[in-house]
Amino acid sequence: MVFKTVDSEFTKSGKSLALFKKEWHDLKNDFVNAKGLINKVSALFSTGLTNDDIRRLKEYNNLINKGQNSQSAYYRTLKNASSAAQNLAAQANGAAVSEEALAGATNKVTIATKLAHGAMRLLANVGLALAINLIITGISKAVNRFKEIKESTDNLISSFKFLNSKTDSLTENSNTLIKSLNLKTPLHMKKHL
Repeated sequence: MVFKTVDSEFTKSGKSLALFKKEWHDLKNDFVNAKGLINKVSALFSTGLTNDDIRRLKEYNNLINKGQNSQSAYYRTLKNASSAAQNLAAQANGAAVSEEALAGATNKVTIATKLAHGAMRLLANVGLALAINLIITGISKAVNRFKEIKESTDNLISSFKFLNSKTDSLTENSNTLIKSLNLKTPLHMKKHL
């Protein structure tokens, strides 16, 4: 399931709504603290660590190995890390995070990053295909509209030509009629015409 109710220490009821097995609080923190678009997308969908988390955990281990206490090292390196990285450091109980745990997390990150890159490429390709489709549809509609306008213009021109020829024919007929009337009319009738 995408949405799920989980136990939470941040709400009064002790329950919270989770998305992709992560509380809203953790989703927000992971997204805000991740560096770069790929890491942000990966942080939303991944319950594991990001590349930035692994870098922070290595810094944490380095500070612990240099003799700094775990709380100070945690605050300096993991304060803004994802909840998964913070939980991994907390499980070490004040010691450095084991190399096995980091190696396992690195493999998960590599797979998650590859999936995120693939998803981003897929989205980019779909977006590009949709944009091309919209452009082609727009051009097709414009061409069809221009064809309709040309047909309407051609019909209008042919109507004008037809009316012009009818007018010329009527003018010719009326001139012929006037001439014939002038010849056959007696002189006294010509004055009234």
